[in-house]
Amino acid sequence: AEAKALNIHIKTKKCDICIKTGADEIPLSLLTRAIIDSKEIKIAPKFTNPEYVDKISKYEDVSVFDSVKGQIELAGATVTDEENADIILLVNNFKNEQGELVMGVDVEGFKDQLELPEKPFILADIVNANGADNNFVEQFLNTKINWNKFLGYAGWNTTGNTLGSVLCCALVKFIAQNPDITAFKKVQIVRFLDDWAYQANVRKELKKHILKPSIPKLEKLIKPYEKQIMEKFETNFDIKYSYPWNRFFEIEINL
Repeated sequence: AEAKALNIHIKTKKCDICIKTGADEIPLSLLTRAIIDSKEIKIAPKFTNPEYVDKISKYEDVSVFDSVKGQIELAGATVTDEENADIILLVNNFKNEQGELVMGVDVEGFKDQLELPEKPFILADIVNANGADNNFVEQFLNTKINWNKFLGYAGWNTTGNTLGSVLCCALVKFIAQNPDITAFKKVQIVRFLDDWAYQANVRKELKKHILKPSIPKLEKLIKPYEKQIMEKFETNFDIKYSYPWNRFFEIEINL
């Protein structure tokens, strides 16, 4: 109701306003828009389940396709087709209902063979709210990563949060003349440890056995994922974990 009223009010003054889903990612989206400035960057969304792009994600009120389009445009890029695109945004989308792992809403994950685009690409994992799709991530980690073409992964919280944050990382890396690959790997390690290792796996195990956050138990459960990610990224960092709000919902990862 507020969005409709605001739209009507603004349009009567002959100007436009964008009402969008998401919140946490907006500072990143606006920062990216400022950095891009007048550069024209064309992004083609590609969906793992293209016949279901009209479905609505949890915590949102627009279709998956409209959410994707809105986030691309807010970040300062434009939507196009694959042939004319500078970047491919590969969206791992759900079918009938988005999963919600910690609420016990399990849905079918990615089942096909993952084929990565030839052009620079971004991975947005929205099969679940609050956590990665294990099948999708494991397939990606089993491929050879081309660090020149891979622009970022995210799969956390809402569809808007995932899209906005991964687009920021991707677009900044894309326009950088000499991107710092070590810094980029740090960002990606945090994403995979948080979105995949913790949110999709470790968090559920912790909640089965303990009533409040425990760093020693977290570290024990997350170590195998940490090892797998470090080996895949051919790097090694000392990692420290904390619970900034003393609740299971989020962890802080310091490299």
